Amino acid sequence: MADRTLLRIGSLSAIIGSILSLVGNILFPRADDPTNVTAFLEKAADSSIWVGAHIGILVGVLLTTGELVAL
Repeated sequence: MADRTLLRIGSLSAIIGSILSLVGNILFPRADDPTNVTAFLEKAADSSIWVGAHIGILVGVLLTTGELVAL
């Protein structure tokens, strides 16, 4: 029974982690010209979602890592 519960937690963690990483990457601010570092930094500094996008990506990666440990 414990193995089955651990597998369910691992699979749910994989799904939620993947979705959070995807949403974090979609919300991540992008510059029009990816080679212009100054424009990217200005856009990132003006973005109010910068911290939230990073937290979403970080939690998503941690959940995906937890999934690998559970399985």
